[in-house]
Amino acid sequence: MIIMNKIEEFFKANKLEEALSLCNEKLEADSNNVELLMYSGRINQKMGETRLATNAYLKVLSIEPDHTEAKTAFQMIKGIMDYYCKDMVNP
Repeated sequence: MIIMNKIEEFFKANKLEEALSLCNEKLEADSNNVELLMYSGRINQKMGETRLATNAYLKVLSIEPDHTEAKTAFQMIKGIMDYYCKDMVNP
C-alpha cells in the first residue's frame, strides 16, 4: 500500500513521469493489478497519451467487466475520439 500512496503523491504533485515510472515498475511484477492499471490510465490520460490510457482502461475492463470508473473513463475517451463537427474541418 505504501507504493500506491507514493504513486498518488506523485500524481497529485503533477510529477507524472515519476508516478508512471513507479506504476510501470510495479505492473511488471503484477500486470493484472486493477488499481495500478487505473493509475496508469489516469496518468497516461493526463499526459495526453490517450492510446496508452485507453489500453489500461480496457485491460481493467477485461479483468473486471463491471468496473465503473474504468467504464466511465473509457466512454469519455471514446466520446472525445468519436466527436466530429463538419463545420470545424477545413476542406
